[in-house]
Amino acid sequence: MRIYKSYMFFVGTKVPFNKLPCLVEEYLKKLGLHYRYFLYYLSERNLTDSFKTTLKNYADIYDPGGFRRAEAEAYLSKVKGCRKAQAEHPELGLLRKDRADKCFYLSNLDSPSAEAVDVVYPILNKIYRRYGISNTMFVYHGIDFFNSDSPCDISHENGELKELTGARIVLTRRNYFANDVTITIHFDITENADDALMNDYRDAMIELFPAKVAVKEETYCVLSDEEKAQYRELQSEAEPIAERIGEAIRKAIRDTCSKAETGANEAAISLAPVLKKASKAYGYTYLKPYYHFYDVVKETPNAHILHAEMETGRCGDELNMYLDLIGAGFKAGIVSISFDPAAPDEVREAVFAFFEAVKSVENTALAQLDALFPKSPEKYLRTFVTNTAFIR
Repeated sequence: MRIYKSYMFFVGTKVPFNKLPCLVEEYLKKLGLHYRYFLYYLSERNLTDSFKTTLKNYADIYDPGGFRRAEAEAYLSKVKGCRKAQAEHPELGLLRKDRADKCFYLSNLDSPSAEAVDVVYPILNKIYRRYGISNTMFVYHGIDFFNSDSPCDISHENGELKELTGARIVLTRRNYFANDVTITIHFDITENADDALMNDYRDAMIELFPAKVAVKEETYCVLSDEEKAQYRELQSEAEPIAERIGEAIRKAIRDTCSKAETGANEAAISLAPVLKKASKAYGYTYLKPYYHFYDVVKETPNAHILHAEMETGRCGDELNMYLDLIGAGFKAGIVSISFDPAAPDEVREAVFAFFEAVKSVENTALAQLDALFPKSPEKYLRTFVTNTAFIR
């Protein structure tokens, strides 16, 4: 098992995507860092009739005004870019399809190298403007953040990317919306976890942006094949236990809120004040919210994290409640509840009923679920509490 900590910078339109590789190169040079490999992955959807319909319907649902629909139409008109790029620049490699026949892609997965930048950098301005390839990923792999040679691997099968391990910086531009652009720094903290140095690396990246960007911090694990098999078995054993806990929580919500799942609240829900009080009363740590998501966490006796997430929906008029047990290498979903509160008082009643129900099973079914999985490493727990928080 290897443990990673990452910082994702939500760049959006603050820096054009074709300028980001120069920004990363400047960042590495400034800090005296180097990478072993450069990986590029340019992909686009195989436009089956069903996908075209889904894309247009999605745009209509989330933007009745038509702006997203226009973007979707423009995107659809450009697809075939990978084929065109490969014809004009055969050095990009063969045009391939994934096994599910869902996308075409160009990549150097089979032979990543630091010299691959010489293939991609000359066509940065063309990738989107000329070819319309909007799903783009560049990986600067095997970076010497802590002056150590941490394991660095690119797992792929039949030319399809499966998993990346190792310290790296990843640039992505996803889908056809121009503002879905991110830079993510991944630190391998399995042997080294210098928090001060990681913060310096994070701040050095922030300083390069011309405007303020949101940053999301996360800690995660990559398992060996043997560990994956072990955790699959444990997840199967956990499901009936989690279902019992979930049913107890759902019953508590039903008994407390007479109009749960059938309410008609027209006012926006004010969740933060209620959740802050509840988290303090029941011993949870309240994390900084992002968008309409609110998270609280609590360490369990077996060194795992009990994670409750609540969200108020896109329009702020519904309440969705989730509970998971999370540890290094696993996430056991316990319950998911969704309903429309009929009044502000019902929000408070539902939130407190939720935590009271969890408390009622902490020493029984929840303790059994907690003991089922191996303890998480201390490094994982120490960094998890900022897992879902935008820190800037």
